[in-house]
Amino acid sequence: MINLIVPASLVNLLPDEPSNSVRRSVPLSSGPWTDVAAEIRERLPVLAERVLTDSNHIARGFVLVVNDKIVAGDQIRVNLCDGDNISVIAQLAGG
Repeated sequence: MINLIVPASLVNLLPDEPSNSVRRSVPLSSGPWTDVAAEIRERLPVLAERVLTDSNHIARGFVLVVNDKIVAGDQIRVNLCDGDNISVIAQLAGG
């Protein structure tokens, strides 16, 4: 299993979650990103609608973080292993 860490700013998109909650961890099956994204889309459809594209890429304005490292690129090719922590967070621009 891997852990999807959902930041407080997105927790309200989880099923049956009060809007005043802090971040939450959701266990998911390990495997290639395509399988993990499909599980997110199936189990967490409202969250998926916001953070994933129709082709299961990370939506514009968000980044995928795996074990505290940003995974960049339009096509994510990462195999997620048991014990990995992932998060989709808002991308911030400096200035």
